[in-house]
Amino acid sequence: MVLDHLYSASKTYTALAVGIAQTEGLLSLNDPIAKFFPEFGDMAVDTSTIRDTLQMVSGKKESFPRTSRLNWALEYLKSQPVCAPREKFIYNAMSSYILSCIVEKVSGATLRNYLIPRLFTPMGIDNPQWDVSPQGQNSGGWGLHLTLDDFAKLGQLLLHYGEWGGRRLVDSDFVKAMATDLVDTKDFRTPLGPSVDYNNGYGYQVWRCRTENTIRADGVYGQFCIVFYDYDIVVTILSHCETFLDILDAVYECLQ
Repeated sequence: MVLDHLYSASKTYTALAVGIAQTEGLLSLNDPIAKFFPEFGDMAVDTSTIRDTLQMVSGKKESFPRTSRLNWALEYLKSQPVCAPREKFIYNAMSSYILSCIVEKVSGATLRNYLIPRLFTPMGIDNPQWDVSPQGQNSGGWGLHLTLDDFAKLGQLLLHYGEWGGRRLVDSDFVKAMATDLVDTKDFRTPLGPSVDYNNGYGYQVWRCRTENTIRADGVYGQFCIVFYDYDIVVTILSHCETFLDILDAVYECLQ
């Protein structure tokens, strides 16, 4: 069995954990991030909410390397925002890490362990591996390792609005909001330059694609789980392609 690194496609699983935690009454999307980190006191310079953080409009950029041995949560929370929350889309993987920390704080389990009985085991995903920070929290925004078949199950779960095998795993309204509660990304540029597939809006740790009613979990080098609601299909790809934008073009050519 080969496990592949999903890179930023890991973020979508983090969003699902937030949705499950909300259904369990452990948090609200309107909760301020700083509320969950009283130990940092006045050092926490953050006025964003969980919803802002899900949508990458917290106003913060990544301000330290992921290889740092510092306290990642503290470094994120004490970093000065570059703009007010919801003013601008700023893609920031550390936002997803903060969500991972919050899930752990409210549940008492790491993000991975929280999802095992609620998502991974019901979907037949055995022993998923997820990288951790120096403080032991799952990285959230990257670092999840799954097989291609297991990654494809994510798309099927989203396609059926949180239902798996007749069992409700994630609240349907939350899954619908993941795909429809969007922020503007028209000015976003990938490392490879502008792309139509990254300028249609960003939901709860998913990108809206170039066609209507289509979203995807997205990892650098071409880790894609694309959900075409109108076609009732899911396309899942694991690759290592430096020019990953070509993969999305190829998918749409096949659908024409």
